[in-house]
Amino acid sequence: MRIRRDRRGFTLVEVFAGIMVFAFGVLALYRLQAADIQNNSFSHHITRSTSVAHTQLERLSALDYDHNDLDGPNGDDSGIDYTVDASGNVMAGTKEWSDGTDPDSPYRIFWNVVGDDPIADTKRIRVIVTWADAGGGVHRVALESMKCRGI
Repeated sequence: MRIRRDRRGFTLVEVFAGIMVFAFGVLALYRLQAADIQNNSFSHHITRSTSVAHTQLERLSALDYDHNDLDGPNGDDSGIDYTVDASGNVMAGTKEWSDGTDPDSPYRIFWNVVGDDPIADTKRIRVIVTWADAGGGVHRVALESMKCRGI
């Protein structure tokens, strides 16, 4: 009896090696997908917080020059600097705003105003939107605009 040695096929070691290469490839794609989801979430927050800040900036810009919301928290319009604590609270020189429509919103909206800066009869308005990510990191977006008396 003659044994044919030219049979085509794979040995068990070759099949196992192929499975291992495939498994490492799938694992790499899984890690890439997880990183992509996290980056998409952060991008969503950046886009949404910028939109929220822009909406608030437009609301403030539409107010009369002497409106109370365009005064600082102490009744004046001094100071545009601010600090943010570990919880995302903007600490100094700001007012906080909420329209109450979304109490579960992750975004907190603050603004402050500087009068007669850079020239007389103008107000510089800065809106700051903060949010905390799932890891506890605090992020913020700030937009700034000018308001002139009589406009």
